[in-house]
Amino acid sequence: MLFPPFIFVIFTIVALSLWFYRSSKADASLWMYATYAGAFGLVITHYASFTSFDEKLPLVIRDFLLIGVAGFLQSLAVAKRIKIWHAMAGIALVYGLVYLLPFEAEPTSADDSADPATLKSAQNTPIGTFSKPDPEGEYLIEKRENVTEAELQAWAEDNGYQSSKAFMMHDENATELDDFYVLNVPEAGAPTLALIEKSQMVDWVEDNETVAVDLNFANAKTTAVERPLTNDPEVDKQWAMNALEMQEYYDLLRQLKPAKKIKIAILDTGIDAGHEDIEDNYFSTQTKYDNDPRGHGTHCAGIAAGVTDNGVGIASPAGNNGLVEITSIKVLSAGGAGTQKTIIQGMLEAVDSGVDVISMSLGGYSNSSRQRAYNQAVSYARRNNVIVVAAAGNSNREATGFSPANAAGAICVSAIDELSLRAPFSNRVGKIKMAIAAPGVAIHSTFPNNRYKSQSGTSMACPFVAGLIAVLKSQQPELTTDEIYKILYQTGKVTSEEAQLGRIVQPAAALRAVID
Repeated sequence: MLFPPFIFVIFTIVALSLWFYRSSKADASLWMYATYAGAFGLVITHYASFTSFDEKLPLVIRDFLLIGVAGFLQSLAVAKRIKIWHAMAGIALVYGLVYLLPFEAEPTSADDSADPATLKSAQNTPIGTFSKPDPEGEYLIEKRENVTEAELQAWAEDNGYQSSKAFMMHDENATELDDFYVLNVPEAGAPTLALIEKSQMVDWVEDNETVAVDLNFANAKTTAVERPLTNDPEVDKQWAMNALEMQEYYDLLRQLKPAKKIKIAILDTGIDAGHEDIEDNYFSTQTKYDNDPRGHGTHCAGIAAGVTDNGVGIASPAGNNGLVEITSIKVLSAGGAGTQKTIIQGMLEAVDSGVDVISMSLGGYSNSSRQRAYNQAVSYARRNNVIVVAAAGNSNREATGFSPANAAGAICVSAIDELSLRAPFSNRVGKIKMAIAAPGVAIHSTFPNNRYKSQSGTSMACPFVAGLIAVLKSQQPELTTDEIYKILYQTGKVTSEEAQLGRIVQPAAALRAVID
């Protein structure tokens, strides 16, 4: 396994510096060759990473620019134009700015292919970015307790607004979401928002934000195994199986019977219910959800609960012994677009349909101070002992600024690559209360019409964790979100990037903690 790129950067800078200082000595050629070797190693490391060329190129340019700056400063020191310690301090400063400080891009556009909060290296990833309110209903408002629906309707009409009930749920007494309405206004913006906030009719207002997903295909990497993990023919394209030591996990899994068959809901673009490697683990809540024109939801479904050891397709954490079944709740359109309202309504519908785990590979940049609706939806799920798992996001930013990853009470999932390093696109989760990491680069899974493809994103990491959680609950159905997360955290792998990444999920250790 190759070292991370930053190791080669440091090695190359040191070798280059010694080459400058030892240029008149007999060992100068040694340091010259060491510099070339470090640069070559850096290129090979980037080339071997599970990322597309568009993702690799900016990182290669960044690293060689850093090496160039270091060489320039050292040349000034050798020429005695600056002091050596000035050169070393300058190199350390530049290195710190490049590697140690978080780099964040500013919002520029609402389109996912030019993601408002996404770095160039993370464009076209499967999680879109909240940017503009839905033009069909720009705001979600919560009416005051003493205001009737008729009074709210009259107020809206007097101001030229249109209002309608935002959410439907079985138990209205269990949540404040029954008091939320969608407000369509002639002109959204700060002045209108200020007027709504000052109204005696409204207790709370937040944007009904839009989100769009896209597909980021990657080349699958084959992985050699000492003995077959499963009899699934595509398993050799699932590098995560080796990285997470899934052989031990499957050895344990095959011995288990369910205390309860656990239901997972994938909130996404739908699921191809007839897919050869999904249908035996699938149950339908509504037939309109049982297709997937986009492919994103089907890909996530296979990661979470593709049928394993059936001689077809891929393997998943769910296995093939009746522990887990999966369903679809469509919250995104065929074009991959949705709103905060449709996503939250999907969460409520999933809970009311009796699922145990909700997996949400969606979301985007948001104002975390205006997320009462998401927090209420997660709270509604937790009251019914439903575990909510959300992708961290693909913008190399703090996940605290992304919803629903930042929702209180949800488990947030970041992404790692084959080297067990934070994927270049993955949001940082150090400030999220419950965060865990899982493979999210070049993940091979199901795709509509009995196909299989590889994609990258925290969208791919999220359903893996959701599938594992479902298996854990199949053995102890009463486990709560907090208890499940404690197991994942205590059995997770600690790395040097834990502060940004969280601990890396370890399926066998987590399962053993539940069954022992």
